[in-house]
Amino acid sequence: MPEEADHNAWHSLSLEALYERVGSGEAGLESDEVSHRLKQQGRNTIRVERGAGVLQIVGHQIHNPLIYLLLGAAGVSLLGGHVVDAVVIGVVVVLNTLIGAAQEWKADKALDALRKMAAPKAQVLRDGEATEVLTEEIVPGDVLVLETGARVAADARLLESSELQADESALTGESEPVHLRPDSLDEATPMADRTNMVWSSTAITGGRGRAIVVATGMDTVVGRIAGDVQGTEREQTPLQRRLARLGAILGFAGIGLAGIVFFLGLLRGYDWLEMMLFSVAVAVSAIPEGEGCVLYVKGGADRVLSFCTHVLVDGQKRELTEELRAWIEQANDDFADDALRVLAGAVRSMPADAESAVNEDAENGLVFVGLWGLVDPARPEAIEAIAQAREAGIRVVMITGDHAATAAAIAREVGIASDEASRAVTGSEIDRMDDETLNRTASEVNVYARVSPSHKLRILKALKSHGEIVSMTGDGVNDAPALKGADIGVAMGRTGTEVAKEAADMVLTDDDFATIMYAVEEGRAIYANLRRVVFFLVTTNLGEIITLTIALLVGLPLPLTAVMILWINLVTDGACTIPLGIEPMHRDVLTQPPRDPKASILDRTLLRRMLILAPLMAFGTLGLFAYSLNNGQEEHAMTIAFTTLAAFQWFHGLNARTSRVSVFSVGLFSNPWLWFGIGLAAVLQVLAVHTGFGQAIFKTVPLSLADWGMILAVSSSILVVDEVLKALGLHGKDRATA
Repeated sequence: MPEEADHNAWHSLSLEALYERVGSGEAGLESDEVSHRLKQQGRNTIRVERGAGVLQIVGHQIHNPLIYLLLGAAGVSLLGGHVVDAVVIGVVVVLNTLIGAAQEWKADKALDALRKMAAPKAQVLRDGEATEVLTEEIVPGDVLVLETGARVAADARLLESSELQADESALTGESEPVHLRPDSLDEATPMADRTNMVWSSTAITGGRGRAIVVATGMDTVVGRIAGDVQGTEREQTPLQRRLARLGAILGFAGIGLAGIVFFLGLLRGYDWLEMMLFSVAVAVSAIPEGEGCVLYVKGGADRVLSFCTHVLVDGQKRELTEELRAWIEQANDDFADDALRVLAGAVRSMPADAESAVNEDAENGLVFVGLWGLVDPARPEAIEAIAQAREAGIRVVMITGDHAATAAAIAREVGIASDEASRAVTGSEIDRMDDETLNRTASEVNVYARVSPSHKLRILKALKSHGEIVSMTGDGVNDAPALKGADIGVAMGRTGTEVAKEAADMVLTDDDFATIMYAVEEGRAIYANLRRVVFFLVTTNLGEIITLTIALLVGLPLPLTAVMILWINLVTDGACTIPLGIEPMHRDVLTQPPRDPKASILDRTLLRRMLILAPLMAFGTLGLFAYSLNNGQEEHAMTIAFTTLAAFQWFHGLNARTSRVSVFSVGLFSNPWLWFGIGLAAVLQVLAVHTGFGQAIFKTVPLSLADWGMILAVSSSILVVDEVLKALGLHGKDRATA
């Protein structure tokens, strides 16, 4: 059996050493040996955490201090003979659990859908013959049969190849297909340059070959199932189809012309054999032939130029001198400085009898003919989004595989880098930096070029070493560590791999940077709404506590029963907090600087505000309770106190909408859901007071119109007082709020 996979050594082994180490050969494995290895090595799958089951989800909801308190209260109520109270509390617990479980179940199902992976098949050699098997049944020692369109099912070392190319962009970030060969490489060769290996999750884009599997499942570099899709041969491009059609037309036309020439010659008295030879020559001359079918090469300027020995100058072929090479390289840099993506073109004459070309033909003896500067402009919404990010205090860092000059130019164009600080650090420079040097560099540089995804984690750690809150975007398998290590990992929903999506905290369904800024804007609004909800709840709960505490201290009867308190906390509060959680943005939250990550949700201003309003709520409730107690029965006074405390929360819901500015300045009715919640809470309170069912549960008595007028007058004081404090600027300076 092969020893544990060592991804740093397979590429340096000779084929003999490779066969010995992996315990197999070029003919693949026998079926019996496959079964044995499956038992020992396990299936070629990635272990993925299963989602929580129904019982677990319900357990999560029940495992909550509030639920424990409510269950305890229900138990005490039963022991005390208060069956109605116990039933009410039980219903509240059940509803809370069902709502929470439904939300968690929905989120879990969404995650399941995201993680769902297909089970494709792959072609391997088994018992010396090519056969199609499930990807999960592939084991180390299997020989993969690689063809155009296939996806590599496991990490494997090449045994043979013919024009084999692979798309490794998901793994290394290299945008161009990589040409693969089976030759052994130096042990120190970086992973991105190991051209004798194929990696799980990469796609074969051209040619064919065979490779012996060295790692499967959790032992692969990507650590996931990539799938091996047995696809059809790549279809011809429209240009290829048109050229083939043109060749057919020319061929038939040539034969026709040759026939006409032949018969005309016979009519003129020429020897038929002579005319036959002449006609064939005519046909051959009419049909395109090999000398001149010329080999055209295009690619990255630096790479194409390295294969050239001559250059075309004014239509003349000249030797490529160092002076001319420097001139071409300068032209390439000039194009890149203008934010153009540059391609180079070269040609080579091929022998007349050459039927096809191989990679070696394109990698030597070329004649350099020119450069293309391709415009790939940034989308206007991306430029606007980067400007918004800067205004919001967010620093955008560009990490790309592009040429350094191109990256710097694009960064200047979109506003990531200024003219004064537009230096691009390359991946090779990062490799030469120690952590301390990179930490210093990361605080100054916004552009990284010729960088593979494997460098992202180092850049991430360097940024975080300065206390930065870092969001990282990515789509490749090798982006996963950086996505997971970032404070907010953002994966691409369209082009991203499943591994990247699973490692990320957020997935962009449209792969648009501008969407990130929408998410930032929405996130700030959500945070502001969270503060509103917390402020509302803490203030009202504190008011209830002060109410009960003062009543006990001054010798008054308790103004509320346990069921009344539960009703206010779970029903009245809920009717207001849910609408506050969806309060619309009042102004442009992106103009505000980022929050201090160490800052508390409840800052000094909110605490001071609560310490003013909570006692006001308590004194108003106790004042009406004491007044009613002196002028009537205790049940009436308790009903007054119960309704007053609930009404205080209706008006306080309006207070919570704004922090420093008047609620009237943001539109009193701009959150219709809050008015719906307040209205619902008021209707439910009326039912609790004026219906037989409500009176039986809460021990309330009907209230008169005068009672209601008094309650509303007192409870609205919390809105009046807070508006005065806002107008006086005691809650802080006026600024844009969410």
